[in-house]
Amino acid sequence: GFADPNLLLQYNAKNPDAKVTMVLLLHDGSQSAVVARKASGITSPKDLEGKKIAGAAGDNSRMLFPIYAKLAGVDASKVEWATVQPQIKDTLLSQGNVDAVATLEPTTLLALKKYGANPDDYVSFRYSKYMPELLGTGVIVSERTIKERPEIIREFVTATIEGMKYSLAHPKEAVATLSALDPLVDLDNEAARFRLGNDMAMSSPDL
Repeated sequence: GFADPNLLLQYNAKNPDAKVTMVLLLHDGSQSAVVARKASGITSPKDLEGKKIAGAAGDNSRMLFPIYAKLAGVDASKVEWATVQPQIKDTLLSQGNVDAVATLEPTTLLALKKYGANPDDYVSFRYSKYMPELLGTGVIVSERTIKERPEIIREFVTATIEGMKYSLAHPKEAVATLSALDPLVDLDNEAARFRLGNDMAMSSPDL
């Protein structure tokens, strides 16, 4: 799988018979953030109090919000949550039906632009400002597979690293491969997402 590792300890504690381990970290920086409408009077994290934030149930950005709120001086009990499907939260934000969303910043900013909204009308509160230790995303594997098929994991990790290196060197070619999976994909938008996501989350020169 490809996942955010920040809540793996919690997952493993709740699923002792199905534990997973991260075997490759591709993004050393987190993209999690709250993106809010300035028209809702939100210019600082404290302004989120009394506002409605949309987030998907189980989404890492939503689950990490209480920790972010505590560090940012926000009373999380004063925030109203709207539980929505991941694919509609950005639409709700652009239409003004919610004041903010808990999200991956590049995904939401590009979605707003695609919907015709002006990104300058929104403000982003990155979790990494108060939690710089948050990691990004990478490859996770079940502990059972690690024990039973370690050679497959080594080969997959090697291939993933080589694929990422090639993609970074040839982004247009890499993004174009998405059309094989989804002929309707917006390649320009995905190219921008790839660039912004990597600029934000691949900050270590060792990666």
